[in-house]
Amino acid sequence: MSALSQANDYPRLQYVLDRVARWIREAAFNGAEVHELAGFDSNELTRVASDLGLTVAELRTLAGHGPGAANLLPKMLKALDIDSDAVSRVEPMVMRDLQRVCSGCDHKKQCSEHIAAGDADRTYRAFCPNAETLTAVR
Repeated sequence: MSALSQANDYPRLQYVLDRVARWIREAAFNGAEVHELAGFDSNELTRVASDLGLTVAELRTLAGHGPGAANLLPKMLKALDIDSDAVSRVEPMVMRDLQRVCSGCDHKKQCSEHIAAGDADRTYRAFCPNAETLTAVR
C-alpha cells in the first residue's frame, strides 16, 4: 500500500504530505517543517521521501535550506524564456529536479545579479548547477 493510500489512515502522514506538496509548489520549506520531519519515525520519513522521488537524506537536505531556497528558479526560467507552467505540466519530474538543485545552489547572489542585469540568458552556464537541464529544456 502506498503512502498516499495510507494517508487516509494516518492523519499525521496526511498532514506532512500536504505540507510537502505545498513546499513543492512553493519550492521551499520553512523552519517549522524541518522540526516536524524530526518527529517522524524512519518508516514514515522513508514513505514521504519515496512519494517525492527523494531519499530521506535529500528530503532532510531540502528541508534544511529554508524558506525561499528556490525562489530564483522562476526568475531564471523567465530570463531564459522557458514556460514554467508547461515544464511543470509536461515534465513534472524535471521541474522537481530543477527546484531541488536550485534549492541547494551556492551561487544565489551571482544568479540574482545576472537576472537583475538582464544577462542571465547569456551567462547562466558559467554558474548555474541547473545549466545542463535548463539548456536541454530550452
